[in-house]
Order: sequence, then C-alpha cells, then structure tokens
Amino acid sequence: MPPNPHAAEVGGDASPEGPAPGAGADLVTLEELALAISNSTGLAHEEAAVDANFIMDLFGFDERIIDNVLEREDRQLFYLLEEEGLLSTEREMTTLYDDRDWMTHYWILRKDAIKRRSEQARKEMHLAKPDHEAEDLYKTLPDEAWRVAAFS
Repeated sequence: MPPNPHAAEVGGDASPEGPAPGAGADLVTLEELALAISNSTGLAHEEAAVDANFIMDLFGFDERIIDNVLEREDRQLFYLLEEEGLLSTEREMTTLYDDRDWMTHYWILRKDAIKRRSEQARKEMHLAKPDHEAEDLYKTLPDEAWRVAAFS
C-alpha cells in the first residue's frame, strides 16, 4: 500500500483524496509541530522532529486522542507540551449501563498555539541567519561590471 501523502498533517479530512477543499488553513504539518516544540522547549530541531513525528503518529488526522493510548513515558512528553501550551486536556463523563459514571481523559492539539510558535520560530531563524543573498548577488556579476570607466 503506498504511503499517504497527507500523513504528516493533522486536522484535515482523512479521506484518500486528502484534506477537504479549504481545510488546509487549519492543518498542522510535521515541520510546524517540530518548530513549535523546538521553539517552546529549547530542544534541538532534530530531537523536536522525532517528538513531532511520534505525536503525529498518535493523532493522525484527529485533533484529540484518548489518554489511554499513551504509555507512562509518553505521557511525560505530553505533560511538558501541555505546560508549553501546545497541548491541552479535556474530560468527558459518561454514565455506563449500570448507572456508574465513567470519566474519559483526552489530549487536544492546540493548533493555533502550534502555528503561532512555529511562525515565531521561523521569524527568529530568519533574523538569526546572515544575509548571504546580497553577497551571492555580487558574485554573479561579470568582471566587466567591476571596471570603472574613466570620465573625460
């Protein structure tokens, strides 16, 4: 089975055709999540990308997952990301057939915060990088452009 080209996105339609038209604005990409994690936690981008991939694998195309799918070690990452505002939790109370109450815990991707943090990280990376484009522009000029013409 060929890989799903939209597997690194969260929050869209999970159909084989990809996200529904107009749904792209609220998708979170793997790169956005990795940048947001790196920017929020101070992890190196490579480590943040591993965590982002793990999170995307769990969430798939959903915005929330049930807490029961997490192992104890995984939950520590989720608590950290909750502290940073990238994830949140919610609870749902259900009455069982024998009138007992059952509480279910969920983790929710805060897509707005993820997008905001990834955009902030992009801006910081752009400001931190020296502008080599101007230097490269001068390198493309032919030797004749550097000769000074004598005015008479």
